[in-house]
Amino acid sequence: MTPRRYAVVPAILDGPLSRPLPLRCRRWTEETALRAMRFRTGGGELLVGPGTPSASLVAVGDISMHFVAEAASHTRPSRLFDGVAPVLRAADLRVGNLESVLTTERRRAALAGSFLRGAPELVEALTAAQFDAVTCANNHCLDFGPAALCESLDHLRRHGIQPCGVGSTDAQQRAPVFLSARGISVGMLGYADDCNVAPRWPIGPRPAETEDEAILADVRRLREQVDIVVLQLHWGYEWAMYPLRTHRDRARRFAEAGADIVLCHHAHVPMGVEAWKGSVIAHGLGNFLFGWRRPRSHPWRNRAHMLRVHFNADGVTSAEVIPCGTGRDHRVVTLQGVECREVLGAHQVLRRGLRDDAYLARLEADRIVRETQGLVLRLGRFAVAGDAGRVQELALHLGTPRQRALVGALRSGEFDGGPDLALFLDRVACARQDWASAVAVGREAAAEPITGLLRRLTAGRHLRGEPVGRVP
Repeated sequence: MTPRRYAVVPAILDGPLSRPLPLRCRRWTEETALRAMRFRTGGGELLVGPGTPSASLVAVGDISMHFVAEAASHTRPSRLFDGVAPVLRAADLRVGNLESVLTTERRRAALAGSFLRGAPELVEALTAAQFDAVTCANNHCLDFGPAALCESLDHLRRHGIQPCGVGSTDAQQRAPVFLSARGISVGMLGYADDCNVAPRWPIGPRPAETEDEAILADVRRLREQVDIVVLQLHWGYEWAMYPLRTHRDRARRFAEAGADIVLCHHAHVPMGVEAWKGSVIAHGLGNFLFGWRRPRSHPWRNRAHMLRVHFNADGVTSAEVIPCGTGRDHRVVTLQGVECREVLGAHQVLRRGLRDDAYLARLEADRIVRETQGLVLRLGRFAVAGDAGRVQELALHLGTPRQRALVGALRSGEFDGGPDLALFLDRVACARQDWASAVAVGREAAAEPITGLLRRLTAGRHLRGEPVGRVP
């Protein structure tokens, strides 16, 4: 495919004709754009630093066991990782993000959202794949409450899998796990910027939050104790193949502070991987094990990266992106042929896009407008309906790092109506402990002047017909 012909795809996706396209047609154009990635050349290898490697680590993205009862009709849970077992077993260490708690508890801890859990015995699937450590700092870790999270942590530890990123105290949440690979010491930290169930209880485990100064201090402290520092960050928004510009910059800052391997997740689709000043940063690894689903939410919901990192006692020497995917039998396999070429071709485009400051900034501005609009509209709808529980849950979520960053961006003055909307959301957050007050404030979201502020916000240059950043 020539560059001239290839240019037709982004013109269809982002041109003026894209705005009136119905969603089903947008899905088709997105899939077409991703299929066109097979014509992009390039592999998945990255040279990171000098030296000869002496050990390796394989990192994977989101792991959830919520679908396994359905999968059992297709394949035994212990066989879910057979298709990628050679890659996993060839490495000295294996790490990932465990996004479903392993618990017998079935009572959900909140009203709204999706809730992920797996039966406790499914931990054996992780041990069969020889996982050494996982981060549990993610938005689903409290889906079934603090007792369920404690149960899940106990199952992991009893099977020799070290969890990080959660705890009952600040020190426990931020404590690293320590690993060893061929005599090289490795430490891993985990953090999250959101939690589906904003904790209402005074005690019990919760995820470590993505507070930059705390992360920098933890990375620098761990840097003095181990040869290799692994940092796991569960942040951002779903179904975007590019990170927010601020997230890219923050990940680079953590790398400069001493994190050799920075692993990001939550988007559920693969993003670019870059070498940065002697470190490797994976901005998104996608769904490693999440169960096969029809790709309505995103064409590549069932595709992901494994990242194989080679290192020695002095640091990372190289890294390699290994495309993988989930089949209809729910098993994870390494991709071959055309599918592999598509993922590697997309990675080349995504990797170059990480250097486009203006584009990433525009994506972030679009995201801020869109998320604010969705939050305020949901708040007004729940409040008018008298749904005090969901109103309070939204108010509680305003205290998480992701929503605090959203309100901070509105307050910056870059967005028309943003500062006044930030003041309104501050008032909602202050009312979170009183259901009646939260509903009373929330009703303002469905009336003037808040609706007028939303019209001003969404009439600006940022918001587009459909979400951007979903394809390279």
